Amino acid sequence: MWKRCGIIFLGFLTSVILAAENAPGQKLFSFVEQVLTQAYVNPREQNIASIVKQGQEKLDRLCQKISDCTFENAKRIVQSTLNVFGDAHLKFNATDLDNSDLGDPGSRFGFYVRYDELQCVVTYVYPESPAEKAGIQVGMKIVKVDNQTASPQSIVQRLREKEVSLSEAVIEVIKNGQERRFKIRATDTRGYIPVHYSVQTGIQVIRLLEAARFQEQLFHNIIKQIKSTTKAIIIDLRDNSGGTSITSMNIAAAFFDKPGRIMVQKDGVRWILEFNGLGIAWRNADDADQKGEFDGDLQETSKFVGKVAALTSKTTVSAGEQLAHLLQSSGVARVFGEVTAGGLDTSVDFKYYNEGGFLMYGTNRYQDLNGVWLPPRVTPDEIVPLDLDLLTQGRDTQLEAALKYLGQ
Repeated sequence: MWKRCGIIFLGFLTSVILAAENAPGQKLFSFVEQVLTQAYVNPREQNIASIVKQGQEKLDRLCQKISDCTFENAKRIVQSTLNVFGDAHLKFNATDLDNSDLGDPGSRFGFYVRYDELQCVVTYVYPESPAEKAGIQVGMKIVKVDNQTASPQSIVQRLREKEVSLSEAVIEVIKNGQERRFKIRATDTRGYIPVHYSVQTGIQVIRLLEAARFQEQLFHNIIKQIKSTTKAIIIDLRDNSGGTSITSMNIAAAFFDKPGRIMVQKDGVRWILEFNGLGIAWRNADDADQKGEFDGDLQETSKFVGKVAALTSKTTVSAGEQLAHLLQSSGVARVFGEVTAGGLDTSVDFKYYNEGGFLMYGTNRYQDLNGVWLPPRVTPDEIVPLDLDLLTQGRDTQLEAALKYLGQ
């Protein structure tokens, strides 16, 4: 009888162990661990085994109760583990439209915000967007969303939630001591094309919120249109949510010849990418027979010869960082603003999790054409915080710094 009870207990214990191993949280972490060890390019050369071990220990403590070892709970541990790498490209998204996919809060409404402990301020309004049509303006302080007064961080979170559901939001703002109220609905597409405007006689600002392929010819068209009457250009890359390194090179070709990169795979194979007139030629650095060209959208290019400045923010990421770095490192532009997000030095791929969501991770590292590894972030030539108090009074401190340089 005791022997039989022992067998039953052993069977029960085995089932508990198997349940723990197959709990949703454990399965998610195992998936992430596999990608990190087998596919992630690890640009900072971090100790992957040590970081994973720390995350696993947190997960083990969580999973002492099988009921707590859920997908949602494990996702938080996964993201905190990924954050240790300091790589803006490394993150797990629970759905195809996670909050982290939305860029700066408010972007699907057509406006961008910056916030601190005290206030949440509109920093940019995209032309023809729901926000512009509603009457929202730069410098407005958002004090309520859907009649709820909250901290700036909570306001931002509420905006993200409304964007995910593509819902209507009631936004209350203050500007110049006056309160106003707006109703706007988030859109499911952005399609932000480059926008340009004159800021002083002979000085144009080109705002680029993404670096997507369809924007390449549009950007060169703007250069062609304005170059004869323009002595200086400010490339505004604040809040740029990225795109492709190919696009960043094609756009940079409006300012200097043959922008390029060396893309290094995880196995060490090096591919040289270089602008060749209307697109990017590629070749294997160690095998001359492997070469070709990427199909592009450029039909013609236009060159600008004059003074150039670029603006960056902590939300400038990926291909936006690539473009800023190309302009800065070539000596074309002086950069003003904030240190960027940290996705400059890798290109990304996605691994889909069969129970929902996907992991974004770096698959290649970048060098410049001299073989020097790219830094993770763009550090401006002049670090200039965006003063939110002055922005509510109509003054953009980062733009002012660029204008001062261009006027010298």
